Amino acid sequence: MKIAISAVAASLLLTASLASAEVGKSYRALVVSVEAKAKTIKLREPDEAKPPKWTEVEVHWDDATQWKNCPEVFYKCEDVKADFASTLKKDAKIYVSVNDKNSHETTWYLESLKTLPPDETVP
Repeated sequence: MKIAISAVAASLLLTASLASAEVGKSYRALVVSVEAKAKTIKLREPDEAKPPKWTEVEVHWDDATQWKNCPEVFYKCEDVKADFASTLKKDAKIYVSVNDKNSHETTWYLESLKTLPPDETVP
């Protein structure tokens, strides 16, 4: 009986240590470059420091990505399609939601992208 309980306890510990969770985050960023054929965007992401340190991050998109263009006011947006990505210029201000899909923060996937009007600040 003790062996069976020990085996169950060991398997529960092993299962808990192998479990991982997706990491998602949302933030304001600046566009560095867009590769439409590869479906990737390079971003400059600020940290919380004052002044911020900037990190360059590559994000991938797919058909599930939501796109919004907000040219004048942050809360007045129009839905756009993925081909909108090719219109994004260097240093365009955007707000993104990304997820690592259990890659342990090594690969980021774009869930949504919203352009920011020119008068918005990043960070």
